[in-house]
Amino acid sequence: MSGERELLLEIGCEELPASWLPGLTRQMAERVAARLAEFRLEAGETEAFSTPRRLGVVVGRVAQRQSDLEELITGPPVSAAIKDGQPTAAGLGFARKNGVEFAALVRVETPKGEYLALGRRERGRAAADVLPAVAAATLRDLAFPKPMKWDAVLDDGKGELAFGRPIRWLLILFGGRVVPLAIRRSVVAPGVHDVVSGNATSGHRFLAVTGRPGRAVRVKSFED
Repeated sequence: MSGERELLLEIGCEELPASWLPGLTRQMAERVAARLAEFRLEAGETEAFSTPRRLGVVVGRVAQRQSDLEELITGPPVSAAIKDGQPTAAGLGFARKNGVEFAALVRVETPKGEYLALGRRERGRAAADVLPAVAAATLRDLAFPKPMKWDAVLDDGKGELAFGRPIRWLLILFGGRVVPLAIRRSVVAPGVHDVVSGNATSGHRFLAVTGRPGRAVRVKSFED
């Protein structure tokens, strides 16, 4: 890969039971790796970490652009798509469904016989454009022994987000830049706020080498 960048994701939340952490840590590594592959983003090793108030993962090398998609979409059998040298409703419908003229279709041999097909190539998008979907999918992927609803809606268009405990912060960085993602709260009450991704993590609530315990700490990388 060339031009890779670091991906850092940390979910800050209210205290999780310690017994949940080993399984959730494994899930973080597995699900982020799986979602990056699904979104055609070449990536290096995925390393996860956790404490009772945070679940995190770092991927040191992620490509800056998706790999191009090349696929062959198989349609109806030629015997059903062409009659007396003319396209049938099945053949025309397959072409229309894929937004091409019937003449753009090709014939391919398969173990089941000759079929119509369409070759398609899609140029990969910039990683920055697809990583919000990777992060949102990861949040939804995590399975908890006792998930809870906390009146929160993830802005991925799929509605309410259940989680092990209420989320308090999201740190999502790609090459030091914030990957946008938001969790909207449906409750209006003092101290209840939307959670918007940023570049800040939270220090220990009671201990601090310098400054105020529990203060926000801004970072650009996992090393920070």
